[in-house]
Amino acid sequence: MSRYLPLAGTPIAPGRETGQTWAREELAKPEYARARPSLFVRVVTWLLHQLDRVAARTGLGAGQLVALIVVLAVVAVVVVLLVRRQVRLTVARSEAARGVLGTSALSWAEHRRLAALASAEGRYADAVRESMRAIARRLDERGLLDPRPGRTADELASEAGLVLPSLAGELASAARTFDDVMYGSVAATATSADQLRRLDEMVEAQRPAARPGLVPAS
Repeated sequence: MSRYLPLAGTPIAPGRETGQTWAREELAKPEYARARPSLFVRVVTWLLHQLDRVAARTGLGAGQLVALIVVLAVVAVVVVLLVRRQVRLTVARSEAARGVLGTSALSWAEHRRLAALASAEGRYADAVRESMRAIARRLDERGLLDPRPGRTADELASEAGLVLPSLAGELASAARTFDDVMYGSVAATATSADQLRRLDEMVEAQRPAARPGLVPAS
């Protein structure tokens, strides 16, 4: 690139830095900006260029490379999903091993209050969990079941069903709902939250069946 002296009209050859400055000034003109391809076009062009380079080195066609990349992407997604599923299962097993109450030291009234708050806020899974914990805690507080860490929902339903036989079916159904929501990735709903809330009320109102050695608690 050369420029002319203003009066003499004699061309001059610029140095490297001067030439770069002139080039930047020239390319900054509006007509060049309008002709410049969009960012998306430039990115796609760059990617295709990279594929062509890889194809030239490996002997594969660009189409084969694209297919290979798609397959690898699908495999990567499947691996990520499987890992996430395994993590969820591990967490679920860990939570199940701690039982319905887990490490909670809250009272029946406190769990009941948390369940009502969660339900009002639309956090139905939390409502299901807290209602089931309220039921377990109330059975302990009334002396209907011996406190036992790690008691699962199914064990709770089975043991409580012997003491409250009229509620055996409802207890078993609630245990299934609890397990499905907590460990089975089933979405909790207002209906499932209400099911556990009503069972909590029924357990509180129900008198225990007479058993040898059992003194009914209020």
